Amino acid sequence: MTKAALSLAFLVSILFACSTKLGDSCDDEGSTDACVDGAICTKTVDNRLTCQKVCKEQTDCPTNASCVGVSKGSSKACRPN
Repeated sequence: MTKAALSLAFLVSILFACSTKLGDSCDDEGSTDACVDGAICTKTVDNRLTCQKVCKEQTDCPTNASCVGVSKGSSKACRPN
């Protein structure tokens, strides 16, 4: 591989390593830094920290989730039931 191709491959791997989606694990409850836009780090029913959709009311969440308060802040998130 050429030097340019190796550099491109490295940059692409960094982009994919840093991207998250809803349900991905995170480390800082109440933070949005490690989550995709519109998501926050919160505990699941089994106490794992994952990125979940931010909500203001129950209608913002899918039917299989509840809009609940996030510890360490005043935000709410759609927590899967």
